[in-house]
Amino acid sequence: MTLPNFLGIGAAKCGTTWMYRLLKQHPQIYMPERKETNFFSSDDNYERGFDWYESFFPDAQAATKYNAIGEFSPRYINSIKSAKRIAELKPVEKLIVMLRDPSKRAYSQYTHAVRNGYGKSFPDFLDERPDIIERSPYSQKLEPFLDLFAPEQLCYFIFEDAIKNVPKTQQKIADFLIIDLAKCPNQTGPAKANSSYVPKYKWLNSKVRDINQKLRRSKSMGWVTDLSETLQVRQLLQKYNSGAKVPPISPEVKLSLQDTFNSDVDRLEEIIGCGLEKRRCS
Repeated sequence: MTLPNFLGIGAAKCGTTWMYRLLKQHPQIYMPERKETNFFSSDDNYERGFDWYESFFPDAQAATKYNAIGEFSPRYINSIKSAKRIAELKPVEKLIVMLRDPSKRAYSQYTHAVRNGYGKSFPDFLDERPDIIERSPYSQKLEPFLDLFAPEQLCYFIFEDAIKNVPKTQQKIADFLIIDLAKCPNQTGPAKANSSYVPKYKWLNSKVRDINQKLRRSKSMGWVTDLSETLQVRQLLQKYNSGAKVPPISPEVKLSLQDTFNSDVDRLEEIIGCGLEKRRCS
């Protein structure tokens, strides 16, 4: 049985797709075609068993080519049951966590909704989706993992720092996963894997999203989702259905959100050992 020895656990809208692609480009790292298996966070997927989960990874012989085998499911960080289930899987020894200013994370969630057809303002979105604020206190979300994993088993990246200094990011990955830094690719792809935009045809993006969600829940059609990611269907949709840019977050709303998240940011900075707001991380 081949199972991962590291996982990316989140957080959503913090550059996890960019990190997934960066990891996938390294010849000593295996990442499945499907970025998010959600095995540990979804009861339906977990009940499919480890044979289903193992199908995303290379067989025992092929696995010998890789120093690190992993997958990246941002929903894990929001699930206490995920932390317990992952800890019980002995091969998983390392966790990668992507983070960013929680105000920007919440706004990114809004732009994602706009891309899928949402037409109201950011404040309206926050009023209608209180769970967006609930997902942003990272320190609370990390606590279950910190109870089960040693500090040195977690590696943190601030999204803005990671894309600004890719060589340093690659060095940090190489040290953490014990891979050859010299084999890191020179081309790392666009910094924004999921760009924000107002779609020309909202119905089209909404329809594609609904179909994708149904396929992910299907026990027999998951391969279609994997194929669409391989063919970069999302990128093609973005290219041909991109309209106006989403208006930036207003200073007033940003300040209000920062006040909301201040105490959690202070705690998070203690955990990760760097300043999230100033984005200086050693």
